[in-house]
Amino acid sequence: MAAGVTGIHGANLRTSELPKYRDEARGKAVRVAKEKAVALAGELGAKVGRPYAITENASEVSYPWPTYAQQANSQLNEGSTPRAAGDATESSFAPGRISVGASVSVSFILE
Repeated sequence: MAAGVTGIHGANLRTSELPKYRDEARGKAVRVAKEKAVALAGELGAKVGRPYAITENASEVSYPWPTYAQQANSQLNEGSTPRAAGDATESSFAPGRISVGASVSVSFILE
């Protein structure tokens, strides 16, 4: 930083426990799918039976800060000039924070 470095391009942060967090996210996604199905079926006067199809959709790992390219594109779209390094409005680096998600589709038999 003292030498004037304001960015690192091409860096990827990862977790060594990604399978654990993906499993947790899948479990939560399935529970939410069932809760939604129960609520929707209840509105129709039906009950949710056993599941007959489960599909996992591609999930992504996302980061809570925008990438340099996203910042530049956002600034260009707004018609402004890029912010100076250290600008208080600029997003800061947040090590140790990634978001692991899962998306599932579950089809249930209605009774």
